[in-house]
Amino acid sequence: MNGERVGKWGSLRGAGTPFFRYEESWANAPQGRALSLSLPVTADRQLRGQAVEYYFDNLLPDSAEIRSRIRTRFQTRSSDA
Repeated sequence: MNGERVGKWGSLRGAGTPFFRYEESWANAPQGRALSLSLPVTADRQLRGQAVEYYFDNLLPDSAEIRSRIRTRFQTRSSDA
């Protein structure tokens, strides 16, 4: 955010559970803040599950056709967040 790395987003291998982990430098910085009320900065700075999935999915277009084009262009395995 504004040139600062906020965290890492991914999914846990095997289970495919989405996670987001805030960078320690972001969490401790004066300008550090949560990306969303649904993704608060916690003591261990890591969040998992539906809140993470829903937040990032909401950043993508709703149109299945547009998601498909994005998937093709960036050669991803899925058009889901």
